[in-house]
Amino acid sequence: MSLDQKRLSRLLKHRLLLERIEEGTFATIRQNTARRERVLQGNQRRRIDLYELGGPPAGEVDPAEEGGRSAYSVRLRRDIQSAGAALEAGRREEAMQRQVLLNGRRDRMAIEALIERRREAARQAARRKQLQRDDEWAAPNWIATRTEEGLR
Repeated sequence: MSLDQKRLSRLLKHRLLLERIEEGTFATIRQNTARRERVLQGNQRRRIDLYELGGPPAGEVDPAEEGGRSAYSVRLRRDIQSAGAALEAGRREEAMQRQVLLNGRRDRMAIEALIERRREAARQAARRKQLQRDDEWAAPNWIATRTEEGLR
């Protein structure tokens, strides 16, 4: 194995290690995105629950209770917007990491293909060299047998 082959093999091992690390990072990002989605859905459910309670009951209205309900509604709306923005950021991060992972896999596959092409070229060169040695060894014997046949 030539020095270039050794370097390529080390590079391939390094790419495999990086790919495993990137896969772990991608899994973490996906978990975070799923968690953000659950937070968003929880906030949306709480908002729906608040709306299903309806307005104030008939009769006297307690200003403190109505103010609390209104403040909670505003807080839920802000939480939903915040969770939605966080979810979108997570999805963008996930898409970027997916692209990094795919590029890394493409690079690794290119290195593997290059190593295999070089190995095949080395095998073919060795085969040609062996055939040439066989021809060099067989040619004098063949010539000798032909001249012996001609002398008879």
